[in-house]
Amino acid sequence: MIMIKMFKIFTIILFKLIENLTTKTKDITELFKVELFKKNLQKNKNQ
Repeated sequence: MIMIKMFKIFTIILFKLIENLTTKTKDITELFKVELFKKNLQKNKNQ
């Protein structure tokens, strides 16, 4: 009984952590895309 409870709590914590990580990586990729876009714009202006 205790084991099942512990397992449930553990799974919830793990899920939250994974969710957190994915949102962070999404933010990073969005930032990266914006930077790339800006660089491309500058290249086009220079040409």
